[in-house]
Amino acid sequence: MKEEIEKIIELLADGDITQVKAINQIAELKSKQESEALKAHIDGVLKAERFIEALKRLAVEKLGITTELIVERADELEAAGWHKQK
Repeated sequence: MKEEIEKIIELLADGDITQVKAINQIAELKSKQESEALKAHIDGVLKAERFIEALKRLAVEKLGITTELIVERADELEAAGWHKQK
């Protein structure tokens, strides 16, 4: 992005574009950069969600661990006062 901004500044200095056009082009570059960063973040979140879903399937298929079983065990631990034993 730095190189692209430098090119825009050179065009402005040479009088090839107006100041308004230079500002608009720089704003577009920034917007594009922010969009790409947001897309990368969303892609990362989606990959993490797919990974978690795969782990859940694996837990159920290979280990027989279900959400209900986890909740049941958590309730048992809470009833036993494990959280107070710190």
